[in-house]
Amino acid sequence: MPRETLFEPLTWWRFALYALALPASLLLALFFMYALAAWQKHYAWADMDWDQSGHTSLGEFMHSRNVGTRIVTMDGRLCAEYFEQSSGQRLRLNCPNPQ
Repeated sequence: MPRETLFEPLTWWRFALYALALPASLLLALFFMYALAAWQKHYAWADMDWDQSGHTSLGEFMHSRNVGTRIVTMDGRLCAEYFEQSSGQRLRLNCPNPQ
């Protein structure tokens, strides 16, 4: 009696399962790569609220992989500017309160 393996016999059910599992696993790997890139930016969760809505969504977390930070001078104060790395567009400017 022949032994059944993972691929043999290749029925239509197994073919459909493999055809769906491959793209799903690639999308999952891409999601984790983006999440790792965003996590390595070391932004605080509250700092990643790019649309200033009051809460940080998963989309904003994933978007932070493409956000850079630079120090700029505004009115004699040092401020942190968050900008889009692909276009250079400013997302937010954090300046300390004058004392």
